Amino acid sequence: MKVIPILPIETFYGKLHAKGKYYFRRSRNGTIYACRCPDRSNHVKKPAEAENQQRFAARYAGSHKRTV
Repeated sequence: MKVIPILPIETFYGKLHAKGKYYFRRSRNGTIYACRCPDRSNHVKKPAEAENQQRFAARYAGSHKRTV
């Protein structure tokens, strides 16, 4: 679905809410789209996908800690 953005949404990408069913993305030519999130509730990870996630988690484990 093509979106004509209002000011707050003009610079927004991703989900508006954690339980939202849509996310916003921008195409290469700058058009903003609202896309339905895929249903991954019954998704089973392939071995390569699980390895990639573990490698990513190990590499970035300490780099995004919050400072209070």
